[in-house]
Amino acid sequence: MTDDTRDLPFAHTTRRRLLAAGLAAGTAVWLGPGQGWVKAARAAGPPAKATGQAVIGLSQEPTVFNPLMLHIEVDEGIELAHQAARQRQMA
Repeated sequence: MTDDTRDLPFAHTTRRRLLAAGLAAGTAVWLGPGQGWVKAARAAGPPAKATGQAVIGLSQEPTVFNPLMLHIEVDEGIELAHQAARQRQMA
């Protein structure tokens, strides 16, 4: 029986090979968009026509860990913004 795993380039991975592969991957990721290998990610621009809506803030992280508190200050700010918008519509 022969050992066929020695013919494969990454069958016996050493620290040097792993470091070289990581360095090559990091370099490709860093240089990819500049060289045209990977399409660069761009932020979305504003819409051509205003929609009349604005996203003020969005957070899903827990900020209140006290189970006796029913709401947080962010909830109050959102409610006040809704009330102000309703009052402007009525006037």
